Amino acid sequence: MRFAVKFAITALLSLGLSTVVAAESNQESIPQPINVRTFQVILSHDEPENDEVGKLQCRGGLELRARDPRFGGLSGLDISPDGQQLISVTDRGNWFTAQLNYNRDGRLVGMSDTNMMPIRAANGTPLTSRADRDAESIMRLSDGSLVVGFERHHRLHRFTAPGRAAQPFDYPQRCGDHRKMAAPKPLPGLGVPNC
Repeated sequence: MRFAVKFAITALLSLGLSTVVAAESNQESIPQPINVRTFQVILSHDEPENDEVGKLQCRGGLELRARDPRFGGLSGLDISPDGQQLISVTDRGNWFTAQLNYNRDGRLVGMSDTNMMPIRAANGTPLTSRADRDAESIMRLSDGSLVVGFERHHRLHRFTAPGRAAQPFDYPQRCGDHRKMAAPKPLPGLGVPNC
């Protein structure tokens, strides 16, 4: 009887501990609000009314400021196909997400719902070493997933969404006698992998 009671208590404690560990692990994928101030930027101070360069029309620009130590070093930038959401990666191993705000004329005037969360390795833990967390580029694939390129420890990882754990991403690798191989085709927005 004592053994059965000890076993039951041990099982319940183990279940409770695994629930706590799972909850802590899941918290890392929860967006963490960050206070970001935005300031509108014009295309040219010499000609403030001019919003065109050749055939391109400037639809607005923003300067971003935040006191949060996680903020800064925004490298890669992705805008959702509908133009409503911004997703960025940072040199410090974080995701930055925001909703873009436009005026009635369709000009970018600010952002809201600004959040940060750590970029997570395949095992679900946040990237911690400087060499591992230095995200540099981002590209949205046709299935909606995101590929992030890293410098220092050069690699590409695929993510189903910001805050989710990294997944393997197959891309052309140079191996063996590269003189006999065709050069890999550049990946749009990420360049040629240099393995």
